[in-house]
Amino acid sequence: MQEVILHVYDVTNSANAKTNNTILQINRIFKDGIGLGGIFHSAVQ
Repeated sequence: MQEVILHVYDVTNSANAKTNNTILQINRIFKDGIGLGGIFHSAVQ
């Protein structure tokens, strides 16, 4: 069995404030509307 590392990255740290705001709004809709996740980036190592 091998160790697996999951990296989860915040995608609201873009240089563009409008992009960050849009992502935050989408995440809020997912959280409040269906109680799940949102937009993020992940990688398995």
